[in-house]
Amino acid sequence: MKEPILLLSRYIKYRLFKIRIGLLRDEWNLVCPCGIGDTYIVCCLAREFIGHNKIDKLTISVKQSHQGIPILFRDSFSRVAPLYESYLHAIGQFGGFGAGSAIVAHPSYTDQGLIRLLGVRDINLMDMYKALLRIPHESPISKPKIPVAVASRARERFKRMNLPFGKTVILAPEAVSSAAMPLPLWHRLSDRLKEAGFEVCTNCVDPNNVVPGTHAIFFPLEEAITMSECAGWMISSRSGLCDLISSSACRLTVLYRNQEWLSGTLYSISNLNSMGLSHRAHELIVNDEDELDTTVERIIDGAK
Repeated sequence: MKEPILLLSRYIKYRLFKIRIGLLRDEWNLVCPCGIGDTYIVCCLAREFIGHNKIDKLTISVKQSHQGIPILFRDSFSRVAPLYESYLHAIGQFGGFGAGSAIVAHPSYTDQGLIRLLGVRDINLMDMYKALLRIPHESPISKPKIPVAVASRARERFKRMNLPFGKTVILAPEAVSSAAMPLPLWHRLSDRLKEAGFEVCTNCVDPNNVVPGTHAIFFPLEEAITMSECAGWMISSRSGLCDLISSSACRLTVLYRNQEWLSGTLYSISNLNSMGLSHRAHELIVNDEDELDTTVERIIDGAK
């Protein structure tokens, strides 16, 4: 009897979710429950999703902390709705492709088989999301459009920090899916950048993660692209922030651990170049046995 009761409970929760977000009969709803990069990729593909499925209204549900991402793709969405995490399994089971329905835009709730294909024959995250959204593999990726007011706020924020425009490096050590870079690397890199005449900041949610001797910096997600361009250079562990600023005109350096991930590696599955997000970023793999000073010089020389 447990299975029928569970099914009924989830069906009721799915119906309640649609009521809570006010989903209309002619609206489709994409639910983004995972990381910054996942939400960003879904937003990048939203226009193709709309066109391929002939959608009139598309709503997106995101975490409160991710509300800034759809702002950069506001032409794609009729509105942004709340994300209620307690409903995710119900949506995954009873949601579907069609008007008046919700879709969890991550295969962990809908199709575990897609996740296991990551890394097989160089299948990457962008490939997976295109398959999940049932759009052609060759579908183009939309670029973010930064509202004038957002760009203005970001420039004012940067100015208030008394940081030099174009001569600041933002370090971003924090990451969720990728293994942490060794702290001595960030320390040495910071020292070397200062010697080269740069002001150095650490982008961090946790103030305890500030690289010693650097300024702590934090900004809303919708301001990330403009802030990186004001700075001039961002050096980041591979994280969702890299996806978010992949279109930035700044120098972008992305560091990968030599890390196995699913059926491939962190680099093979998520490098920005293969995913089509950036052909300008300098992406390099850092091995545990690499000599520290050599790695620092590779980082600095590769961004010139």
